[in-house]
This record gives sequence, structure tokens and C-alpha cells, in this order.
Amino acid sequence: MNSKVTNSCKLSIVVPVYNVGKYIHGALESIQKQSFTDYEVIIVDDKGNDDSMEKATAFTKDSRFKIISNSKNLGLAESRNVGNEYANGEYIFYMDADDLIPPQFLKSIMGELENKDYDIVVFNRSDFIDGEILKFKNDSSLVESKVETDRNNLLLKLLSGVVETTAWSYIFSARLLKENDLKFSKGRLYEDTDFTPMLFNVIENGCILKLSPYGYCYRIEREGSIMQKSSLQKTFKMCDDRYFVLQRKYKTLKTALGTNNEKLDIWYFNEMCGLILAYQSILKKHNDLVKDMGKSLDEAYTTARKFLSFKRCIKYYLVRIVLRRCTLLR
Repeated sequence: MNSKVTNSCKLSIVVPVYNVGKYIHGALESIQKQSFTDYEVIIVDDKGNDDSMEKATAFTKDSRFKIISNSKNLGLAESRNVGNEYANGEYIFYMDADDLIPPQFLKSIMGELENKDYDIVVFNRSDFIDGEILKFKNDSSLVESKVETDRNNLLLKLLSGVVETTAWSYIFSARLLKENDLKFSKGRLYEDTDFTPMLFNVIENGCILKLSPYGYCYRIEREGSIMQKSSLQKTFKMCDDRYFVLQRKYKTLKTALGTNNEKLDIWYFNEMCGLILAYQSILKKHNDLVKDMGKSLDEAYTTARKFLSFKRCIKYYLVRIVLRRCTLLR
């Protein structure tokens, strides 16, 4: 039975769990081995059909580990929202159930948050291949470099790809959720790309850390992962969700950075072109979406035109031809 816990702590770690039986023990164990100890782990059971929760339940012998059960499979975005409702920490960290964090990881980040009273700390990642064994030392994940930032700076770094859009790439003040009613988009793919700009938009200060020799340890090429499946087969939902998230991201960034922003306008134009070209085979079957995306492309081109090179202007007309063909082939 779910019940909201009342014990306060410095950090709430939200870990949604769905069919990760091969990895969940390693992920939770890497949390349990942290030198920083003032945390709670909110394990959100998203109703998978393997032995993930059996393995996760073993960790509840440690009172810091708690299980919240969804009534049915809700997906990653909604499971994080559920975890937020039960979070009692001053700060929040979203960790994926198939990844790892080195022993000094939380201590390094929480030290910055507590000493400087930052709203957010963003950190680097270290990729490792599924099946690779990482051997951490006690000094793993120490701060190698640090750059202080404010809202606009962080949004521009997000725009340029200097920082990740992924929700596991930062730890932030829980009050930002409550004060701004921030939630992950229910039922959407690419939920991180939607949530992260909204979060960055409400921070006042923070820093970007490079942790060495390891940052957040992100498992790549995992069998059965959503992103691996996405790379193999494009669907209408993927196209529609990417378009939805792109529009929301652009609106958020435009509100924060203002109109007539060269970097933002060129970025949005390039994103619209890339999205249409990537999903042209899907668009042939969905005329309404073709019309909507064509309108957005025209608006992106009109806004960015004064900043675009001749080559990019030609690209606009080529993408317009692609959309036209999508309509004619129906």
C-alpha cells in the first residue's frame, strides 16, 4: 500500500522500474555504496513482468529505500511524476534503473549544492557498453572542473548541446517543482527533452561540473531499451511526440531568451528541417500533421531568414518539396 513518507532528507532519488531485472541490483547497489548517505530512494514499480521488483524489494531492508507501486503501467514520464509526489528531499535526482553512479558521485554534487545554495548542478556522463564491468575506486567521480551559470546561460548551453537534455544529468532543488507545478508530459516519448527546458527556465543559479574519472555512468546498447527500439523503427507516435516536444521547447526557450535571438532561431529552423526529413516516410500517411509541420517550417524560416546562409535557404525549399510530395503521394 502506498503512503507518503514524512521523514525529511537532503536528497530524493527517484528510480522508475520496468523490466530491468538484469540491471536493477547493480543500479540500487551503486546508490547504497555512496559516501553521501542523507538520501531516500523512491523506487516506482511500473508493473513490468520480470523479476525487477523482487530484486528491488531486497533493498528495502535499508530504511532509505521505499517502493511506490503504480496501479498499472504508466511509463517513464508518469512514473517520475508519481515519484515526485512522494519525494521528501530538499533536492531531487532522477536515476535510470539500468545505470550506475560511482561512490563519490553524490558527495561531490551535494557538496556544491549545499555550499553555494545553487538551484541546480548539471554534470557530465560516462558511457559504458552493456556487459562492461566498471571497477570504481574510492576517488571515482571527483570534481575536475566547475563553471557557474545562470538561467539564460544554461538554456543557451542546452541549445548548443553543451549540456544534456536528459533528466538524469542534473540534481535540482525540489522547491522548483512545487513553486512552478512542473511535471513530465504524460504519455509522451522524449519526455526529458520537454521537461528539462521548463526546469532550466525557472532556475536562478547553478553550476556545471565535470566529474573525473567518471560522471553519471550511462549504459548504452542495452537490449530492449526504448531508445534502441526507436532507432530501429520509426512510428507516427515518435514523429508526433517529437514535433509536440519541439514546439514546447521552442516556446519555452523563446519566452526566456526573447525574440530575434540568432542562435535560437537558427536552431529551431534546423530542428524543423531535420524532423521532417527524418520522418518523411511517416508523413506520407498523415496529411493533417504534414499541414501543421509545414506551417511551423514556414514560420521558422520567416523568423530565421535574416540569419540563414544561402545554403540553408536552399534547404528550406528542398524540405518544402518533400512536404509537397508527402501530400501528393496520399
